[in-house]
Amino acid sequence: MQFVESKKLKQKMLLRGGKVASDLYAVRGFPTTFFIDPDGKIVDRDIGFAPSMADDQEKKVKDLLAKQKRP
Repeated sequence: MQFVESKKLKQKMLLRGGKVASDLYAVRGFPTTFFIDPDGKIVDRDIGFAPSMADDQEKKVKDLLAKQKRP
């Protein structure tokens, strides 16, 4: 949580490490980023992070946001 606060990250974080994360969410490395569609389905995930992944992750988020249902 200290990292999230220090970087002033705005996205929601699921902070449940150890056995809980591996058993419930198949987390095999940290960080693990889940991409969830507007219907609440996990449509992709990335394990780990490197700066070279940022553009791809941004595109995934923008694509999912574009699929949001508008009232």
